[in-house]
Amino acid sequence: MTRTIAIVSGKGGVGKTTIVANLGLALASLGKSVILLDADLDMANLELALDMAGRPITMQEVLTGESTIADATYEVATNMKFIPAGVSIEQYRRVDPEKLAKVVAEVSTQADFVLIDCPAGIGRDTMACLSAAKENIIIAMPETMSAVDAFKTKMTGEKMGSETIGLAINQIRKIRGEESERDMQTMLEAPIIARIPYDNDLKISILEKKPLFTRKPNSPAMIEIAKIAAHLTGIEFKPPEKGPGLLQSILSKLPFGRKTEKPNSQATQSAKQTQQATKLAMQAKVIQGNKK
Repeated sequence: MTRTIAIVSGKGGVGKTTIVANLGLALASLGKSVILLDADLDMANLELALDMAGRPITMQEVLTGESTIADATYEVATNMKFIPAGVSIEQYRRVDPEKLAKVVAEVSTQADFVLIDCPAGIGRDTMACLSAAKENIIIAMPETMSAVDAFKTKMTGEKMGSETIGLAINQIRKIRGEESERDMQTMLEAPIIARIPYDNDLKISILEKKPLFTRKPNSPAMIEIAKIAAHLTGIEFKPPEKGPGLLQSILSKLPFGRKTEKPNSQATQSAKQTQQATKLAMQAKVIQGNKK
């Protein structure tokens, strides 16, 4: 059965879109078919996070009845497709967000997971997203105002029939004044499914327009996002080992999680001897050169 999940936030700038992009890739790497749907119709950014800007047909054309959802669906990676929101202001004025539920119902037959990147706040477009999704994940920062906004979003979701299945706290710095995780969990009455630290690698990936999952999968932020993927699929998450990192840490039984065999000890010893001989030869050359 398809899980349709709205990714929401009480305010903008909390990293929601970046998390959607990388969570989608993490789920796809686990063999799940995923469709990312950008429903942020007036401030679309998911196409930038995926480095897929400028697609000719988008959700705007679909919601105005000019194109079909199939025409607006693009392949991103193995197991993952993407439906961009569009950036035309003129088109946006003619969009009917109430048609979103019909679009979601249609794509839900085509994937294991449909992740909806919703607009920030609790406006009409966000309510349309929550109405179309049975579940939601709230992205918040460890700040009092963000926590209050997240609570309002959760209450809106309940009114629209969407269950909050988890809270992901982003950009944790562990500095004085931050809301504690316990206080946020108590306020929202929702489990914390990720504690994403402030991560420079994530900032760099945004500037380079490359998902963190492909740029640096072993980074602290990506590991926490991977925990969400593990949570959604019922997989036990294991801390990454030294080496390949994330792609080996989620499940050892997966093709990308298999441990490589240790090199033959005899071959290793032979390689060390060759390396030592090369080093001695180079030292001898230096000595001869100095004598001249």
